[in-house]
Amino acid sequence: MSDKLRAASALFAAAIIFSAAACGESSEPSAQAQQTAAQTGERVPAAEETTAETSILDTLPTGLDFEGYEIHILAPASLDETYAAYLMPEEENGDILNDTAYRRNRDVEERYNVKLVNSFIDGGQLTSTLNKSVTAGSDDYQYCHFGSAWESPISLIKSGALMNLREMPELNLDSPGFYTEFTNELTINNRSYVAFSQYGNAGALPLYMVFNKNMIADYGLDLPYQAIFDGVWTWDMFQSYIKNVYSDINGNGKKDKEDRFGYGNNAGLCNYLVWGFDIHVVTRTEDGGYTSDILNQKFVEAAQKIIDFKTGDDIFVPSDINATNTDDRHMFLFGNVMFTNVGTFSLDGHLRGIETFDFGIAPDPKLDESQQKYSNYHALNEFAVPVTVSRPDAVAYVVEGLAAISKADLAPAFIDVYFQEKLLRDEESKQVAALLMEQSAIDPTRYFDFASGNITPVTLLSKVKNSNEVVSKFTSINESAQKKAGDFFAVFFE
Repeated sequence: MSDKLRAASALFAAAIIFSAAACGESSEPSAQAQQTAAQTGERVPAAEETTAETSILDTLPTGLDFEGYEIHILAPASLDETYAAYLMPEEENGDILNDTAYRRNRDVEERYNVKLVNSFIDGGQLTSTLNKSVTAGSDDYQYCHFGSAWESPISLIKSGALMNLREMPELNLDSPGFYTEFTNELTINNRSYVAFSQYGNAGALPLYMVFNKNMIADYGLDLPYQAIFDGVWTWDMFQSYIKNVYSDINGNGKKDKEDRFGYGNNAGLCNYLVWGFDIHVVTRTEDGGYTSDILNQKFVEAAQKIIDFKTGDDIFVPSDINATNTDDRHMFLFGNVMFTNVGTFSLDGHLRGIETFDFGIAPDPKLDESQQKYSNYHALNEFAVPVTVSRPDAVAYVVEGLAAISKADLAPAFIDVYFQEKLLRDEESKQVAALLMEQSAIDPTRYFDFASGNITPVTLLSKVKNSNEVVSKFTSINESAQKKAGDFFAVFFE
């Protein structure tokens, strides 16, 4: 890597690592602030931000010896096929990410005299495996790493299989390496059964848009970077870019993937644009739980806009194009789509190989200029600790160590890879990536899906074919969802 690139990488990594807004981290919030946040899920303002002069590693305790205690990390096999596979690499192999993760794990083992043992499990069997172990009273697993949408903690919370992380005195969920503000969103009645850390999430970008620079130039338009940084990258501005782009390139009189489009994607990923509007579909109750709020005016308006967008004439939303893997090439890769929206797992591996045209990245557009900030949806993987752990103190220190070192070392390594492999191709894209991390958000219904999948935003959008049906359809769902919410969150008060 050139000195110039290394310097840019270091600057960008610092922007991510030391951004308090990115991870909601504080060094020492007041006891009252921590108690209030744990009770209500509100965000805790940092009393003192971590600075570049203060090493994250200096926050880790020293002089601990857990006499070779084995910590078995249970994780879904699906993570073994993505960059989150850098949970437990078995050896160094020259790959910067693999080797950094390997050294992180060895560092934690040596610091605390523990042994980390990897256990990937197939086919959605994680929750049943862990529940069976806990029911038997066995200390088989000491740390459970979920795959976000692939594995749900709900059944484990209901059965009492997970430890309340707030009752682990050695674990400080406000320390560097944890996504504190997101953990607080899933904290109810001072109970945090799951939390988020940089371990397994280091380097992950939220959902973002990608645009074809060449096409934008062909239409005499400015790249959207300045609008993004000025805070005026809105839905209407995005629409102004993509209107009138369509062209029947192959001349067959019908829209297909060989034509030119202002926007192209499959219907499922098109729905994800709704998160850019800073919407919510649940609201906090007085006791800190959640209830359905899918009829709030902003979400109804947002849903109508996305549905009208998908059914309009200016875009192409194919049902036969796989936007996430190698079986079919995403239509953006052909160079005839101006904009699409992606996630870290969707296109980035393919984007790095593009040589026929240049591209940049952008946040999903705001609903309008009154929206205070961009809303960048983050699909983070959560972790939990079984109640049967025999050495919760050892587990607490190890979990915190893995999180802190991942933040200090692995996240910058990912940024180096993004630079080297051309996912980020210009200074503006680097700044956008930092913005994505700084203004990221999660959707609580992804983790606490108390309505059996009925009120996650993308599911709601898939249930409605016409924007005129939004209110009636949502009304029919709302009452049932509210009842289910009450039933579900009762477990946090038993």
